[in-house]
Amino acid sequence: MSMSNGAAHSSGNASTLKTRDTVFWFTDILIEKSQSSSVLLKLIEQCTTQIFLISQSTGILAVILYNLHYQFSGLKIIAIIVWLLTIVLAILFSLTYVVKACMFSKTTRQELTSNIVEVCCLASASITFSSVSCYS
Repeated sequence: MSMSNGAAHSSGNASTLKTRDTVFWFTDILIEKSQSSSVLLKLIEQCTTQIFLISQSTGILAVILYNLHYQFSGLKIIAIIVWLLTIVLAILFSLTYVVKACMFSKTTRQELTSNIVEVCCLASASITFSSVSCYS
């Protein structure tokens, strides 16, 4: 906010320089606030169907732990905790992907029509929900 910096940009008086510096400072604050929200939007936009593999894996792990032949006193409790984690992850990832599909529908449509891996990983969501329903 030095006068020499503003003087290079303006041929006006000192009040013009002060106004310009204030405007630049205000836009810097706006840019910093918008960058934090743009990071979240960027993460949502880059979300793929492969995130469903995480919840699928935890669901299958919960089923295996619950049905394991070698049982010890806390194994069923561990299996239920992993099962609850599966539910939380499945809901979180589903909501994230629905938000992506609504906000970035063109990008989502392009990914699903041009990338076979994206389409194949959509099956992970149904496997996750079927592993969650095993305990119901």
